[in-house]
Amino acid sequence: MRRYLFPLIVGILGCAILISLGLWQLDRLKWKQAMLDQIESRIASAPVPLPAAVDPSMKYQPVLVSGTTTGQE
Repeated sequence: MRRYLFPLIVGILGCAILISLGLWQLDRLKWKQAMLDQIESRIASAPVPLPAAVDPSMKYQPVLVSGTTTGQE
């Protein structure tokens, strides 16, 4: 019995580590899906005029821009 004790402890610790990593991946999946939902809702929103100062919170925000070309390359 004593001969099997060390491999049993290592096996139990290994299973505990793998289970905790699997649960972490499930939490990460929820976080990632929430982030992707936020990006998709931003992309689908109505465009707004381009402000003079752009800040990072405007990521994936559609904007309206107007202008003319000069004809030069």
